[in-house]
Amino acid sequence: MGLSCKYKKWVLLANYLDKSLIRTLLAFKISRIIGLEFTTRCEPVDLIMNGNFRGNYLICVQIEMKEGRVDIEEITEDDETGGYLIEIDARAASEEKYFRTNKGIIIEIKYPDSDDITQEQEQYIKQFMDILEKNAYNGNLTYIDYDSFYKYFLMQEFCADIDSVLSSFHMTKRKGDDKLYFGPDWDYDRAFDNDIRLIPTNQKSKFVLYYGDSSGTTRQFIITILETKNIMSNINKTWIILKENGLDSETLKLFIEDKKDLLYESGNLNNLRWYGNKIGNGIKDYFDYVDVVINYIEQRFDTLSKIINNYSKDLEIYNECIVAWTTSCQKFLCEEILKRDKTRACFQYFLSDANRGKGTHICIDNKDTNSQKACKEVSKYPPQNPSPIILIFIVILYFLLILLTN
Repeated sequence: MGLSCKYKKWVLLANYLDKSLIRTLLAFKISRIIGLEFTTRCEPVDLIMNGNFRGNYLICVQIEMKEGRVDIEEITEDDETGGYLIEIDARAASEEKYFRTNKGIIIEIKYPDSDDITQEQEQYIKQFMDILEKNAYNGNLTYIDYDSFYKYFLMQEFCADIDSVLSSFHMTKRKGDDKLYFGPDWDYDRAFDNDIRLIPTNQKSKFVLYYGDSSGTTRQFIITILETKNIMSNINKTWIILKENGLDSETLKLFIEDKKDLLYESGNLNNLRWYGNKIGNGIKDYFDYVDVVINYIEQRFDTLSKIINNYSKDLEIYNECIVAWTTSCQKFLCEEILKRDKTRACFQYFLSDANRGKGTHICIDNKDTNSQKACKEVSKYPPQNPSPIILIFIVILYFLLILLTN
């Protein structure tokens, strides 16, 4: 199958939700094109027990800290700085070793193993994540590896993984390195237009992370990173570079074409095994389910580019109005809210008082149906009062005009 036999641990990954049997395979292909580290390898297999077909699965190299897998230096007793393999997972509370950050992200410690990890190591990784989180919310991303974050975020959004901030969100902390690295990624059976909360994904105007469930405050944590200065512009640059260096629809469609003939018989048997003869909405056989993925890919490049650009524009408006809350800015803001697709769940407006010593934080719900309401809310807050010097100047001009007209 092209998989090394030197490893002892493997995973049978279910394909029950993916009638095309190709979504996770395609995602890992994309991950390798993008250059995410430690992308696992899988091959499709038919599971037969006692002569009975039990469905199609993926046999995958398990994500674990090993040479050739997640290949980073292992932790030692004399150096607790790394390496760690951790996973954001809403179900982590049922595991032996997990923790919550100060703001509520639920994280499982995958490595060191629960039998081997010391109390000091456990405390270290929690403290590291708390410090990273606090800094991120204050606009300081010192502890985040930018390159892996950009690629991991674009991977999730391109594939439209509805569970991107819920589970299987892996990260690593390496020995002697104060950065958090994002990845490796995992299963994508709900991705590529395969979840009712998103379908049709390419008609959505916001990032996918806004639509699914979140493990604790993970969604807000990612949004906070996105809203940090220069992050969106750098994500856009990374997106352009990736498209220029192998990530294109033709490459992905060729990969799908190469796999679909191999999977045809398994696909029909698998869908019969799990879904019986429930076929509708123009679906006739396995190839039609594959076409759903192909159609998604053909549209996704343009759709994601528009979402990135619109999100970036919204952030520009947001930042402009923090710096100068004026009548013209207020009018401009309202016009933008009304005319543009809404790419954020919430706009934030900061109104400074006369001495600029304090700031009042106003958060206005800006969902598609409430743009008029948002504009009315903004108009309730007048711009800053002019300074006394400006008022005196205006009064003098007024009297001068009266004298001149007489």
